[in-house]
Amino acid sequence: MSCDPELVSWQDECEVEEAALTLVALSQTSVERQGEGVEVEFIKKTKWRGGAPLGSKGRDLYRFSANGVQRETDCWHWWRDDDDIVRILGGGGSRRPKQPTVYYFKVKGEKISCCLDKDQSKAWELYNQYGRK
Repeated sequence: MSCDPELVSWQDECEVEEAALTLVALSQTSVERQGEGVEVEFIKKTKWRGGAPLGSKGRDLYRFSANGVQRETDCWHWWRDDDDIVRILGGGGSRRPKQPTVYYFKVKGEKISCCLDKDQSKAWELYNQYGRK
C-alpha cells in the first residue's frame, strides 16, 4: 500500500508544527511562574526588625526554594494564596515611612525572585495579627 507523497508531506508538516507549538507552550509556562512549586523551610527566629514600624516583633528567617535554587528571607508570616502563589509579610525595606509590606515569589528559569506585591491592602491587617509585639 502506498501513500500519496503530498499527503505524507502535509501530515509531517502538521506534526512538526503541532510539536513546535506544544514546545512553545511548555516553555512559556515553565519559564516564569509565580510561586508555583516553591517549598518553604523555617530556619530560625531572629531579632531583625529593619524596615519595620516601631513596636514590631523580630521576623523569622525562612528558606524558599524551587527548581534547586534557594533564597533565604526573613518575614513575620508566609502563606499560599488560592493560586498557589507564596506570599510573605515583611518590613518595607527602604519605604518611608517604615511599614509592613507584602511580597510574592516568582520563579523564572533557575532564579527565584521576591517581588513587591501590587496589592498592599491587607499588609497592615496581617501586620497587626503577626508582626506587632
